[in-house]
This record gives sequence, C-alpha cells and structure tokens, in this order.
Amino acid sequence: MIKRRIGALAAALVLGLTGAGAGQALAAPPVWTHEASDLSPHPRATFGRLPNGFRYVILPNTSPAKGASLRLRLDVGSLHEADNERGLAHFLEHMAFAGSKNVPPGELFRSLERIGVRKGDGVNAFTSSTQTTYNMDLPLADEASLDIALKLMREVGALTLDPKAIDAERLVVLNEKRLREGPMTQLTVDQFAYWFPGRRAGDRLPIGTEEVIRTAPYERIRDFYRRYYRPDRAVLVIVGDIEPAKVEAKVRALFADWQAEGPAGEEPELGAPGARKATAKVFVEGALPPRVSLAWMRPYDPSPQTMGSIRAMIAEYLGLAVLNRRLERQASGASPPFTAALAQREDALRSGRMTVMQASAPADGRAALQALILAQRQLLEHGVSQAELQVEIADWRARLQNRAYGTVTEPSGRLADEILQTLEENGVFTSSEQDIVIFDEAVKGMKPADVEAALRSAFSGEGPLVTVVTPFSVEGGEETVLAAVHEAQIRPVAPPSVQAKAWAYKSFGQPGKVATQRKIEDLEATLVTFANGVRLTVKPTKFRTGQVLVGVRIGEGRLALPADRSSPDWAATAFVLGGLKAMSYDDVTLALAGKVWSVSPSITDNAFRLDGSTRPEDFETQLQLMAAYVADPGWRAEAFERVRSQLGVNISRMDGTPGGILQRQVRTLMRSGDRRWAQPTAVEIRAARLDELKAALGPQLASGELEVTVVGDVTAEEAIAAVGRTFGALPPRAKPANGTTLAKGPTFPGKPPTPIKLQHYGRADQSLALTAWPLPDFFADPQGARTMRVLEQVIALRLFDRLRGEQGLAYATETEMLSSEVFSGYGYLMAMAEVKPQDGDKVFAGISAIVADLRAREITADELERAKRPRVEEYAAGRQTNAYWLAALAGVHEDPRRIESARTLLPQIQAVTPADLRAAAQRYLTEEKAWKAHIVPVGQNQTAAVL
Repeated sequence: MIKRRIGALAAALVLGLTGAGAGQALAAPPVWTHEASDLSPHPRATFGRLPNGFRYVILPNTSPAKGASLRLRLDVGSLHEADNERGLAHFLEHMAFAGSKNVPPGELFRSLERIGVRKGDGVNAFTSSTQTTYNMDLPLADEASLDIALKLMREVGALTLDPKAIDAERLVVLNEKRLREGPMTQLTVDQFAYWFPGRRAGDRLPIGTEEVIRTAPYERIRDFYRRYYRPDRAVLVIVGDIEPAKVEAKVRALFADWQAEGPAGEEPELGAPGARKATAKVFVEGALPPRVSLAWMRPYDPSPQTMGSIRAMIAEYLGLAVLNRRLERQASGASPPFTAALAQREDALRSGRMTVMQASAPADGRAALQALILAQRQLLEHGVSQAELQVEIADWRARLQNRAYGTVTEPSGRLADEILQTLEENGVFTSSEQDIVIFDEAVKGMKPADVEAALRSAFSGEGPLVTVVTPFSVEGGEETVLAAVHEAQIRPVAPPSVQAKAWAYKSFGQPGKVATQRKIEDLEATLVTFANGVRLTVKPTKFRTGQVLVGVRIGEGRLALPADRSSPDWAATAFVLGGLKAMSYDDVTLALAGKVWSVSPSITDNAFRLDGSTRPEDFETQLQLMAAYVADPGWRAEAFERVRSQLGVNISRMDGTPGGILQRQVRTLMRSGDRRWAQPTAVEIRAARLDELKAALGPQLASGELEVTVVGDVTAEEAIAAVGRTFGALPPRAKPANGTTLAKGPTFPGKPPTPIKLQHYGRADQSLALTAWPLPDFFADPQGARTMRVLEQVIALRLFDRLRGEQGLAYATETEMLSSEVFSGYGYLMAMAEVKPQDGDKVFAGISAIVADLRAREITADELERAKRPRVEEYAAGRQTNAYWLAALAGVHEDPRRIESARTLLPQIQAVTPADLRAAAQRYLTEEKAWKAHIVPVGQNQTAAVL
C-alpha cells in the first residue's frame, strides 16, 4: 500500500487528529477498491465477500513464525452518532468485552490468556471518528488457537448488551474519559470547532459526552448496535503463518450466519470546507507548550486510489519533504525562530484534505509564525531545485527498497494494520515490491514544475487558518495575529541557498587487528576483541531480511555521574543534533541522502549508548557515522540550546498530570533520592550548559570502554571487517572492569509511616496511587527474578479484575518490575492505578488484599497458565526479532552471566509453580516492606514531597 508506506516515511505532524480518533477517508464500498482502480492488489492476498456482505482479507506471512494477527473493522465511529448518541460507538467497543451470546462476561480475556495472548498488548480495540476495530495478535496460530480467536471475533456480532453489564461499564468509560481529559483534549475540541465550524467533525470526539455515557437508555444503545454492527459494514483481516485456503474455509463457515437486524444506519452528512481566507484563533493555555500552526483545507476526495492520484500524492509529499528539510535547517541554525517545525498533509475526518504547518515556539510566537509563512512563500515563489528533488526521491526510494528487501520478514501485525489503513483511505493494498514499481513509475520524468504544481494545490482552499497556543494572552488577540500574518505575506523572500558537502568520515586509520575471537555455538554469536580494546558481539540472523541493528555501549553511563544532580540524559539528543566537527547534522543528512541510517543516543545505568538501524548495503556507512560521533563529535551550542529550550517548555507540563509526577519524582524517591534518575527541574534546565554535557560524556567518548553489538542480516566476517575499519581503528580504549561484580548503587527506601503525598497541578479529579516492594538484583537469584516476573503478571490480572472490572474505580491499572543487572541488591515490584483522589485508600486496600491472598494460598493451575503462557509466548516471539538479541547480547563480554541468562529465560519461566509464587509473595510482598505513594491534585490539603 504505497500511500501508507510513502506517508509513513514523511515526518509525522501531531495535529490532534489521530489522538482524537480521526478517520482519514471514506471506507470502501461493498466492493473492493482495486476493482475500481488501475492498480493491482497484493498478489498473495485473498479478498473475499460472503452473501451477507461480510468481507475478509487473508495474507500468508511468516514473521513471526507460527503467529498471526487478526483485525475486525466495523465501519462505524463517532461521526455516525446523533447528538443523543455521542460516545455510543466507543461504548459499544467496551461492551464487546463484557459478554456475548457464547462468551460470558470476563471470559474473553481469560480465553485469550490461555492461548498466550496478553491483555493490552495482544488483544485490544479502538474507536475513531470513522471506524471501530478489534485487534488480536496470536503468538501461536495453531488450529486450536486460531479457532478460539475467530470464534471470539465472531462474537462481536452477537453481543448480549445486558443492562447490568451496561451499567457497570458506564463507570469504566467515565473513568477513561476522566483520565484522558485535560488541556490537550480541550485544545483538540476547540481546534476542531475552529477548523470545522458548524459541521459534524467539529464536535464529535469518540469519547463522547458524560451525559450520554451516564444516561443513554439501554434501548438506544441496542438500536445503535443493530444499525451499525452489521456484516456488510465489517471486514476481517488475517495475516500470519497460516494456510489461506484452510483459514478462508473457517471464516466462511463461521461468519456466514451473521444477519443484520432492523434498518441499516445512515451515513452522516459531513459538509465541505467554506470560503474562509486568513483567519486566526488564539488559545491561552499555560499547561501546554506554545506553538503556532497554519492550515489550508481543500474538499475531501473519496475517489478510489489510482495511479494518477498516487503520482499527484507523491509529488505533493516530495514537495513537503523539501519544505521540512528547509524548516529543520532553520531550527538547527543560530537564533532559530522555532525549536521544531513540520509540514504534513492529512485527510481529516472525511471532512477535508488539510495541509498543516506547525512550529514549536517557546520564545517568540510572532517570529515563528512569520518564519512558517515565509518558508511556505519561498517554496511557492521560488520552487524546488532539481538537486533538492533528487535528494528526496533518493531518500524515498532507499526506504522503499529497504522495505521491499525485507518483505518476506515483515511483521504480520504491521501488514494487518496497513490493510486496515487502505480500507480507511479507499486505497489499494499492494506489496512492497509493487510499491517500488509504482514509485518509480510515478517519479519517472518528474520535474520541479510538477512538484510546484502539486504544492500550489496543497496550499489552496480555505486558509491559512492560523492557530496560536500560548500561556499568555495576546494583546489585540486575533487581530494582532492576522496583522503579523499579513506582514509576512508581503515581505520579500529570497531563494534558498544550500551547498551539499561530501561525506567526510570514510577512513579512521589503519584497520584494527583482532586480538581474540570465539563463538558461542548455541546462541550463534561471535565475540571479538580488537587490539585497541574495542569489543564486538555479532549475531547473524534472518529474522528480518534487509535489517541490521547496531548498538554501541561506551563508558559507564550513570555509574560515572554524581548522585547529587540529575543526569544529563535529557540532553543526549543535542549530542546527535550537534553533528560532527567537519559536518553539521544538516550536512550529514544531505551527504547520506539515499542511504538508510539512524542514530539514537541514551544514557543508561552503565553506559552511554548509540543505537542505529540500517540495511546491509549501508552497514559500513552506519558504522562510519557512529564511529565519527565517538571520535569527532561536533558539540554545537545551537543544538544544545535548541534541546534545552524545548525541554524547558515541556518540563512544567509534566507536573500537570499524575503520570508526569510518577516520572519526575517517584522514580527518584524509589532510589532513596539518588538524583541520577531524576528529571531536571525548570531551574536546572535554565542553568544547564553545553560544557556540563561535554564534561559528562567527553571522557567516556575519548577513552571509555567500548562495545559494539551487531545483529541482523550480515555475516560475522562482514561485521568483523567493517568494525575493524571503524571502531577497531580508534585509539586504545580503557579495559573493562570485572563485570561479574555488580556496582553499588541506589537503595530502595524504607516503608513510610503513611503513604507519601505528592502533588500535581492538573485536573482536580485525577490521582494515582501506588504500592511498591523492594526486590534483589537479578543475578542474586535469576530463577527468583523470573518467578517474580510471573507473579507480577498475576497481580496485573487481579488488579485489572478488581479495580476496573468489579469495583469500577479505575480505567488504567498497571504493574512494573525491575530486577537490576547493574546495581547490587536493587530491584522493585510496583502496582498502581489512576483513580479519583478520594479513592486512593481503596486502591491501597485492593492491592493489599491481592497480595495478602497470594501469600495465604496458592493460585490455581488455570490462573498460573493465564499468567505464564503470555509471558512464555512473548519471550518466544521476542527471540525471533533482532531487537531482542541486540538487548540480550549487550554486555556479554564483561559479564558472561548474561549469556546464561539468555539461555535460561524460557526454561526458568516455564518452571514456575503455584508454590513458587506463594513463597515469593510471602518473602517479598509483605506489608512491612510496602512503600506507598499517592499523587493528588494541588489543593487537596496534603503535604507534598518536593524534589
């Protein structure tokens, strides 16, 4: 599906459309779109339709092996609701898990857990403005498991909608609404009303209204269900390691008897954009980061996707890619008008096609707004150069080629989601190989004039519709904003000037010699040490053809930092954006256009990390880039200031939600105040300097111990040679310390006499209550750590059932476990729930009751299987991915126990018994060790701990 894949490669712009459940185009009519298009569909996909109108798509795919992903899409969302039905589409999504003709309430999740499907990760659903979709990812799609999954999907068409279950679910949905509402949701509501005045899209968020959720009569809910949950509005997608003919027979037999009841639901009248020219809207909201945006809206086009529409779309995307590269260049320069800016096209809620430019503007909203307008005018008045166009075409083609190269190992879940997206967009689902052909045909002979024509269309229609989000009122309001717009619209603009540099980091000196080399046969990994002390672990795989992952660990990470101040990990991004001494980051991106590469920095407990993903033909370039960042970083002040400015604006937002306080304060308190795990305060951000980041990372980069891990579609010989030419050629590195002795680090706090009270500055009806217990480090008792991992899942299941299912106190319940492999004697297990402030004690009581029961009696064999099987399948599936092995093999040179850990993970999980769980609960989950905290809103007359 080239539209999805081309669009996915564009820089994403957060408009609030997706988060608010936006649909993107008219759903396919009761015939497949490719039947009305000149594009051919995926050659291996089976498209079918039953006499009752029910449709299905089946696609064989072997990644992950033996697994499958199922999606059931109903063509109904919040746009289909009348005023007295607002929220019912989403409410019915909840009711699908609350009992049906053949599945009693609560049994659906249990049935899936028994076949290894985890709640949330493996089974979920969502409702948008245009669709309701049910998702299942089966780790093992054997005949029995597939039969269970298909029967449960069929039950969506046979919901009982019992009045008692409806009333119970009202509390859950209201809790979800309370949890999700806040400044960002309100901004989305206000912005939609501004973009779509007087139209249905302007007031139809999927969550609905509290009045409808609380009071909608059972008959109204049943009527909505019968009008829209119909076989002719449903499509089932199955992608996986399956036999299509056999699965198709099952689908046809199982779904043929689904019959619609009563009259069909009507399609909503959504209207069309008007004739507004430049207008402005100012939103004053102190809890949100300041930003400005410009939107142009054209009529929505529901036509089926064709080669002609794809060519026009690609021309538009390429033009916006040029614009985004120019905006990024401005953001990374000296005294930038904004810290980040992007342009993107979106089909918005079947109500218009929008082109939006948006910028983060922490300093000067006027300057940011005018910079966006000038960049747009420069694009339209001076066009794009042939060189710019060729750079973007090369980038698109490289990524599409990389995708096509790995198509045989593309994840089933991603493919299933792409099929869903074609249904939303009235598109044609094509293969990655087809996409290359389509793209090359679309760009054949494409000239800058073609792109410029597409851009003129993109910036036509209503608009610009200007939005300003600011913490302070604007003197003169919208009139002042429009005056700034008008001023920028008449100011002269000069053509752009860009000089591309050649890649400057191809050689690092004499290739390093291999000092030692050995192979771990059962893990199929090779361990190499070079003469300069650099260590390499390489594991060739075919999990995903065309993918090579590279991880670089340098120095000691947080271990080398002082414990009395926050870690500079927030500034790690500035290290990459600062580029290299000989090349700015913009120079790097231009020089490496047409190649596939990435660099993601992070500071971990025991290393500074650089992680990247590439393809075999660009593997050497990826290593050259990462080695250049180690040997010759740019340390540009403007990059540091850019990141510091962004965080300075966003850090205060974290105090506006219980979850933000959890991140900012609880994680540090649970380490007895060790500030290496603390988010910096606003004062610390303002005082931060680039020299501090250089002081923290510079010595580690210059001589700290260095380990490279390579996993993926590469041979051991190729990896050894390429690493030898790059990292192996660097100056000598420090020798690693004895990794079998864990470091002395943070300690878990003692039990407070009463729950610690923390405060957030958000909604008065939101709080988070949590209980945590200390655990030993991983290597103190590996089997015990795996036992606790299963016990964590048991607690998660019971917490969900008790606080959400039985009591209706919470929508979100969660557990978290850490068993450190770095710090001696440190770990914890935490259980938490987001509830109303007055219900915090009920959460503590509920958690205490759960663990008391676990200490008092052994769980049943069925509950053990439901807790353990998803973990087993999750790990088994993970071992089929490069990402899993990149993490599992990190550090094996310095600590050989990690090798044994990789070997024993599954056997140790499988060995856990009910008696083991009870003994672990008795040992660790005692009331005497329980550390409790309650995050409440300001104004609750509670004493707050402040960091």
